[in-house]
Amino acid sequence: MASTLLRQITGGASGTHQLDPYLATNTASLAYGGAGTTATEPYKRQELLTKVFSHLTTRSNVFAVYLTVGFFEVVPEYAPNAITGQMEMVKPPKLGEEIGTSPRTGGPNKSIRHRMFAVVDRSNLVVDTSNGLQDIFAQADAANGRWPFFYAAQRTATPSQAFNPDYSPTSPTPYNPLVDLGIPVPPNTTTPQVDIKEFVLVPANGGTNGVELTGCFDNPDPAAKSWKVKKLDTLYLGDGRNCRTTALVTDVNYDPNTQMGRIDFQITFLPSINGVPLPLPPGFLISNVQLGNPGPQGFNFDYSNPRYFPVVPAATIFE
Repeated sequence: MASTLLRQITGGASGTHQLDPYLATNTASLAYGGAGTTATEPYKRQELLTKVFSHLTTRSNVFAVYLTVGFFEVVPEYAPNAITGQMEMVKPPKLGEEIGTSPRTGGPNKSIRHRMFAVVDRSNLVVDTSNGLQDIFAQADAANGRWPFFYAAQRTATPSQAFNPDYSPTSPTPYNPLVDLGIPVPPNTTTPQVDIKEFVLVPANGGTNGVELTGCFDNPDPAAKSWKVKKLDTLYLGDGRNCRTTALVTDVNYDPNTQMGRIDFQITFLPSINGVPLPLPPGFLISNVQLGNPGPQGFNFDYSNPRYFPVVPAATIFE
């Protein structure tokens, strides 16, 4: 709220009048206005925002799922086969009355319906490439503290200097913020095969330098070590059908002062279309799992398994 259109700004000669930047009727009273500025209605001043509204949405990939399950008897029907003339059961069978509705089915008024509720986060839906794309999170291994993470690829503006987001003349170290990292196609490269070494910085909360890095993603407890990245792990870079590749983690380091982790990696193949290498755009996705939809799961699928918590963070049966 402090930096949005709904924030309050102190204005006026007395310095005590509180105004809303979007609802204020006089730009002269705003911090960015000047004395004698002509009064302008809010719609005119914010007219440019109307162009932005069509590019925004309140939709997401997180769903609240309500489910009611009832039990019904199956009523088989038979009809003669058009070729043999023998009576055969018609498929699919029809449903009869609900169990417990009448004395014939255990009733009356004894029907049972189970009501259930769950939260499903499809933005965390990934596939396991080593298991026929059937099992979610087999790579991330959430049960052992290796949940997935999804970060934008960023590194320091000056790679040779330490990360310092403090833009202050009194800071002992030079200002060195994070900037989006992009991987261009090297000059004179005609095939996807490359040898590119880079690094990214991600929020972290622990680790052993040169061994592993831990952090918290999509967890209300910032101290929770919900994911781990180890040396020689595989990173998944980019998103989209033709704009993703993998990288090998070559080193990891944790800085307790900034609570940032550094992940060094090596790319041996760039994304490509028909053998033509493609760049990774600035701020490309970096993750420890591969995005994808594994499709319907089998009868043995257990949504309550901790490894699936990122996709089903909440589920309950009311009755």
